[in-house]
Amino acid sequence: MAAFLFLIKAFRRKLPWRVCLWIGLFNISAVFSVGSCLGKYSKKKLCLPIIVCIRSVCLCCILCIPHDQLILCTRFQFVTGLLWLATAAPTSGIVAANVGLRYMGLLYGIVV
Repeated sequence: MAAFLFLIKAFRRKLPWRVCLWIGLFNISAVFSVGSCLGKYSKKKLCLPIIVCIRSVCLCCILCIPHDQLILCTRFQFVTGLLWLATAAPTSGIVAANVGLRYMGLLYGIVV
């Protein structure tokens, strides 16, 4: 519970720019790696639930296990960066496969 309260306080105080920088860098690496893996292995419907389950387990562990504030912030930026936008590639692949490319822009905007 203390970890959750620390995260709320950190967001209210506006996170330092380094935290946002690392989250962005991990986002970029995750989107490219998941996108390249989906290009090789076409299991888009299995990839999305796996990413969401890993994200939920990691965030529950971060919030439930007591940490030092610096370690908590580091783990939060790592998990958030890697798993936040990693679902974008499988989601766009599933939308394109189910409805086609003609309506993908409209539906992808609604889904994401």
